[in-house]
Amino acid sequence: LDIYKMMKNLTKKTVLCSVCLATIGFQQSLHAGFFDQLKSNLQQSLTGNSQASEAQNTPSQAPEKKTTLPQAYVKKNSNIRSGPGTSNPKIARLSEGTVINIVSTQDNWLQIEAQTENGLVQGWIYKPLVTMTAATINQQAINNEVNTVSGANRQNVYYAGYSKEFQNVKQMMAAGNLKGVEKFYTEREASVLKKNQTKWQAIEDIGLLRWMERGMLYLDAGNLDKSIKSFGNAEDIINARMQESHASDFLSSITSFAVETATGNEEFQPYPGEGYEKVLMLNYKSIAFLLDGKRQAYNVSRRAIDWQNLEKAHFQERIEKAKKDLKDQKGGEQAKETEDEWSKSYKKLDKIATRVPSAFVNPFGYYITGLIQEFESKKDSSLKDNAHIAYKKALELNPKSKVLKQAVSDMKSRKSYGNKRLVHVVVGDGFVPEKKILVYNFNAGGTGVVPIKLPIYEPVPTKVVRIEVQTAGGKRLARLSSVADIEAICLRHQKDTEAFRSLRMTLAIARAVGVNQVSRNLGIFGNLVSSTVNDLAAPDMRSWMSLPATLQAARLHLSKNIKTLKIVSYDARGRRLASNTVKLSGKSDAFVYARSINKQLYVHGSNSLWTAN
Repeated sequence: LDIYKMMKNLTKKTVLCSVCLATIGFQQSLHAGFFDQLKSNLQQSLTGNSQASEAQNTPSQAPEKKTTLPQAYVKKNSNIRSGPGTSNPKIARLSEGTVINIVSTQDNWLQIEAQTENGLVQGWIYKPLVTMTAATINQQAINNEVNTVSGANRQNVYYAGYSKEFQNVKQMMAAGNLKGVEKFYTEREASVLKKNQTKWQAIEDIGLLRWMERGMLYLDAGNLDKSIKSFGNAEDIINARMQESHASDFLSSITSFAVETATGNEEFQPYPGEGYEKVLMLNYKSIAFLLDGKRQAYNVSRRAIDWQNLEKAHFQERIEKAKKDLKDQKGGEQAKETEDEWSKSYKKLDKIATRVPSAFVNPFGYYITGLIQEFESKKDSSLKDNAHIAYKKALELNPKSKVLKQAVSDMKSRKSYGNKRLVHVVVGDGFVPEKKILVYNFNAGGTGVVPIKLPIYEPVPTKVVRIEVQTAGGKRLARLSSVADIEAICLRHQKDTEAFRSLRMTLAIARAVGVNQVSRNLGIFGNLVSSTVNDLAAPDMRSWMSLPATLQAARLHLSKNIKTLKIVSYDARGRRLASNTVKLSGKSDAFVYARSINKQLYVHGSNSLWTAN
């Protein structure tokens, strides 16, 4: 492979340098911890201590484990906390009989992980609440790490890096513990804020992803000023990057992509953000402005529309370049031969991905634009035409949306609702698909079996199938319908980036084969070097994970005597999951936002809108 020589030289120099440094004290270090220390030295040298200072790169300080984990079970319903002690916030609750994996112990507390209906939870449980099973005494254990899978052409999918540690945040959000989420973020940003640096440097170091996550946190909590500020910091970072040279385009350069893939440093760079995430960031910033009653929501929604068009064009350019680069790689045939195997995990998600024609069909910007113009048309009827155009464009992107169909029909017919107040309700439900690692054990012939790691998005199950707006007394006023299918957008993005995966596979095979060939010449250190490099070579596991799976809406014309609304969610059997009420400001038009996560509902009504003045 043409790229192979570059990676082989890079790997060989790095590995040999590590081995030389590690073996200086060989005569004094022949004890049980020698090889652990050697592996640590190799890791430091291979990464070049170059982990970025962005706060989001280390969402948890819990170390990654590489060994089998003993099992136990919970004796009775128990709280899981973020740290060892009752002063730490609750992040989840486990029911009696739940199987847990024990990671470590501290005094009377166990650090554990367990699978729940909301995904993987990691935290601490009081030891007396746990019973060790006979299977544990016999050392029967499980292993969540794929590098223990033996044989060639075997696959596994598991949590790692950012997505694994973010499970704590999701558990706290689902439990209504938003203060715990803020504490979680604050503790991990403390080291950044202690630095003697400018305000802008601190914003950059905290990073794009953390500001987007914080913006969502503050919006769900109803802290509008901090939400707008957080999304503003994220927007400033994106704008600054747009003004930089092509060298800052993290995937436009095949050389940069090759080096990151070769060395496993993809998650060490500042998070670039996916195109659809940037658009959604502006969508959410417009929601925050609407709740604050400010017309700035209109300007932000228009920027979201413009960004969507720009990001779509940029995305197509990257795809075409990736296809060309893949075609130019002589080793592409190797990856193609294995594609039928590893691509099955992606193709099974096509049913969801094909709900949208591309990853840039988010109609929410047009919907907000139409919403604002409809509010303003109550005083200036000529703006109904503008609202009709905006709603119509939104409907073109989501032709099945009932709320958009009704809005288009009303604006076209110029139907009047007399003296009633107009209320728009928007609910973000569930969680966007989460990023995991898919490992394919590739048989490289004479150099042995090598693990190839690819990122894969998988849907997050939700119990909610229906959300309604009701009066305070329980009378149904409307059932919400989808405006933006973020789950489908995310998985469509994954489907449309197949060329990136094939290119990643080609480069990863070259890296792994190169490392194996070099390590064979290193004698007793060869296996250790190969194992270390393979452990480090993980794809970027970061994504905006607090995003909802869908954005749903209802459009209501209500009597001004209705001062309270109730948002209610239901499961597939029609059972109520959650409900929460919101008071409407005054007797003027209003906007309501809610976040639904299974049995949790955060609901907020707008301040007095600018149109009331």
